[in-house]
Amino acid sequence: MPKSNALRFLAVVEQSTNFNYATSPRIRTIIEWAGAVPSRRSRHSTLAALQERIMNRLSKYLPSEGGRLLIWLLDDHGTPAFFITGLIDHRNGKLTRLQLDKWAKSLLPQITCEQPMIELTVTASATAELTFTDGFDFETSDYDAFGDERDEWIADAKVSDACGHLDGSYVSYVERDDNYLLVNAEITQPVTVQVPWRNAMRLRKDQLEYLTVLADEELYEHVLADDVRLVNVAVELEEASVRTA
Repeated sequence: MPKSNALRFLAVVEQSTNFNYATSPRIRTIIEWAGAVPSRRSRHSTLAALQERIMNRLSKYLPSEGGRLLIWLLDDHGTPAFFITGLIDHRNGKLTRLQLDKWAKSLLPQITCEQPMIELTVTASATAELTFTDGFDFETSDYDAFGDERDEWIADAKVSDACGHLDGSYVSYVERDDNYLLVNAEITQPVTVQVPWRNAMRLRKDQLEYLTVLADEELYEHVLADDVRLVNVAVELEEASVRTA
């Protein structure tokens, strides 16, 4: 059985030619990889499969379907070992060796320089899909109502327990079965995140997408429920907003 290695990667969202990535969000991830640690001498199919796997995992950071990540494999010290995306482009005939070396050399200081972080507060909103099952008693006498009205009363109480402390929350959908109650709640909450850029009022699409991912993670921590999924997450910063599925 091949040995499994925990590989670490650094990625940034690709921008236009001559773009400076010094303040671009640096996305890090770890992947369990069966077999030898990839290197510049690895087969093209190996590197392509690795890049595709990372792209699929980090696709939530891309502002559009046509976007791409620039990906580096990191060594045990967290230092870029080699530029995977550039090497694949070279092997696909998109870059000469000279062009690859020049591009990789210019990018390296941009993705390794010190990156001061600032705190940014945004208003996050989402639909919280809440499922209540364990120990739930539909026959409780706490609610003096029947049918759909009774379910709505129960849902209101459950959402109040899970989300009542947030800046805003209300029930938007209720579905019940013998063994569960599914409730959708529209929620809003200011959250504070750390970002590597200073001009907060002129954001690129990838920065807005990055904010949405961070806000999603922060908002999830605010919902007091065991079985919850957030969808339609959006962030608002003055006039800037972005929405994801």
